[in-house]
Amino acid sequence: MVAELIPCMVFLDIKMPRKNGFEVLEWARQQKRLHETSFVMLSNSDQPEDRDRAASLGATAYLVKYPPPEEFQKAFTAHCRAGNGQTGNV
Repeated sequence: MVAELIPCMVFLDIKMPRKNGFEVLEWARQQKRLHETSFVMLSNSDQPEDRDRAASLGATAYLVKYPPPEEFQKAFTAHCRAGNGQTGNV
């Protein structure tokens, strides 16, 4: 039997072609198998409304494009901890 790989973290852009990041986040948060997955919004927008909406839908973090590499590392370290059985499945 092949084990299903579940990512520990997913980066979502708000502006995507078919569904926006908010729609994908809302759908993902309804999926049981993604319950432990962290979702980080990545956007050009620094508007409080977008940050608030992302938080209300269950985003783990919100980064404004293009953050320095240290911000990506900080997000990964904070939300993909060793021992959760998912580290490295980004």
